[in-house]
Amino acid sequence: MTGEMDYLLKVLVTDMAHFARFMREQVLKHPAVIDVKSSFVMEQIKQNTVLPFLKYYYANQALLSAAKKLPSVAVHDLYQTYPDFDIDIVAEQKALSQAKHIILQYPLYWYGPPAMLKQWLEQVLSYGWAYGSTNATFSKIADLYLNNGFPSVFKMR
Repeated sequence: MTGEMDYLLKVLVTDMAHFARFMREQVLKHPAVIDVKSSFVMEQIKQNTVLPFLKYYYANQALLSAAKKLPSVAVHDLYQTYPDFDIDIVAEQKALSQAKHIILQYPLYWYGPPAMLKQWLEQVLSYGWAYGSTNATFSKIADLYLNNGFPSVFKMR
């Protein structure tokens, strides 16, 4: 790292008072600290991690509504199951192993899947379990149903 700073410290705090107390009682008291500069992106972390405006995505809602009516289909909402993004990898792999067919349905969001699905794909469909070795235990066909994610205000009439 070059420039006027020797260290970059990222701090996660509950509120600004907690940050001020941390700076006053921990950082500024350290004998090696001469100067401190602080920058803030936002005062409060967004609590809701759900894909923005998902309820307005017409095509996704239509597909989801139709799927829920089928008795042989189990709908698994990752955002509802793992609001903290702490995915139970073993449980997910077990569910995939028991499924006859897998459908991933989502809006194309910033040229890829939403954050939760991307994390799920990376963690659950792991090397050695889903691909990459002769011992991979997962072998299923999956369909992808995705759309451009345009909200219903853009649907044709």
